[in-house]
Amino acid sequence: MFRNKKGKDVRLRSINIFEGYGKKNIVVSDHFLERWNERVGRIRFDTKEELEEYLRLNSNPNDIEHLYGDHYFIKNIMGGIYVVAEETNNGILLITTFGTYKNNPVILNVILSGELNKTLKKYGKMNTVFTV
Repeated sequence: MFRNKKGKDVRLRSINIFEGYGKKNIVVSDHFLERWNERVGRIRFDTKEELEEYLRLNSNPNDIEHLYGDHYFIKNIMGGIYVVAEETNNGILLITTFGTYKNNPVILNVILSGELNKTLKKYGKMNTVFTV
């Protein structure tokens, strides 16, 4: 459970976005591959197929949390990664990633508040690499 910007407790709803498709139907966009290498990057991939295979081998549909809208949190990949995903005719398309929870803990609150798009419009592209 998390507390949103207005002080309300928000429960993450477990949604299996793979339901009915299985791991073999995970597809990543070119943009997702680019953002993975930029924002997650501990393991880099040259092709979408390599990244898709990695995600299939290391993801568990029971460990996917629906955050808000089309935003999801995959808990068991790199300690947890934020993704934007949508259901397509033949599976699940991963559109982009905002990186890992470890590197971007604040993004969770922005997503849960439902104001990510508003924040992006107001301040422009977010620097999703957290540095100490």
